[in-house]
Amino acid sequence: MSTNEERTDIELDYDAEADYDAEADYDVADEVEDAQGVDDTELDNLTGLLSVMVRSLVMQPDAVQIRSNVDGDTIEFEVACDEDDVGRVIGRKGRRAQAIRTIMKARGIHLGVRIMVEFLS
Repeated sequence: MSTNEERTDIELDYDAEADYDAEADYDVADEVEDAQGVDDTELDNLTGLLSVMVRSLVMQPDAVQIRSNVDGDTIEFEVACDEDDVGRVIGRKGRRAQAIRTIMKARGIHLGVRIMVEFLS
């Protein structure tokens, strides 16, 4: 048989439904519905993550203050820093601030909570 000829004698015996693993198929919304907030350890981890990101951007890292407010499944962070460093944290057109918010929101989705980050001037 040459390479240009088709083989029609091969039967494909593949059952797609048999390979489907229902336990492996889940939705992120299921995780969010199952969550009941975060514990103190996770809150400390979130605060630490935010602190590392902000302190790495500023000239006076000791002046960075982060306050958190937990209300049910929502966590609001308020970030305060030295007046001279506010622009460094927010960035041009707010790109750095938005990147920080995106990272924190992604972690919040993983934990099943809503995270908001506010930068105080």
